[in-house]
Order: sequence, then structure tokens, then C-alpha cells
Amino acid sequence: MEGAFALALPELVHQATWTVYIDTPADIRLVRKALRKDDEGKDPLTTLRGYDRTRQAHQTHVEPSRELAQLIVDGTRPPSVTIREVRTHLTAYQWNR
Repeated sequence: MEGAFALALPELVHQATWTVYIDTPADIRLVRKALRKDDEGKDPLTTLRGYDRTRQAHQTHVEPSRELAQLIVDGTRPPSVTIREVRTHLTAYQWNR
């Protein structure tokens, strides 16, 4: 399972075998979301207008779930680096079970 709120929902956390939290600064999350909206043909200004509300929701519901993850990765690094880090930790987890 994946998603911003996956670790914030206890019923999902209990079903997960292994969890990862991708820690990304608010400014980078904002830019990425605005670019996604633009790529989808939607007005990225809606993202900017709702930023304060979504930032507060992230702080309230998503950030606390960080502590539930077995692995926390840096969301500013290239995806290839993150994938390599996750694979390394997942392999170690499987061997230690």
C-alpha cells in the first residue's frame, strides 16, 4: 500500500509487513504537487491557494506517522538512490526475519 495517509490509518499499519516514510520538505512537496496538477491539465494555482490547509493537514496527520515507519528516506534524493536504499533495507529485513 502507498499514500500520504497510509501510516496515519491504524487499520492499514497493522496489515503492513514493512513500512517506509519518505520525508520531503514542505516546499518541495508544494512544487511537485503544482507540477503534477499542471501535467494533468489542471490549474496549479489551486494547489497554491490551498497550501496552508494542506500543510496543516500534513503536520497533523502525516508527519506523526513518520515514527511508525521501519525506514525513513530522504525525499529530496533522486528516485534511483531511494529505490536502492529501500531494496538494501528490505533485503536485510527479509534475512533477519
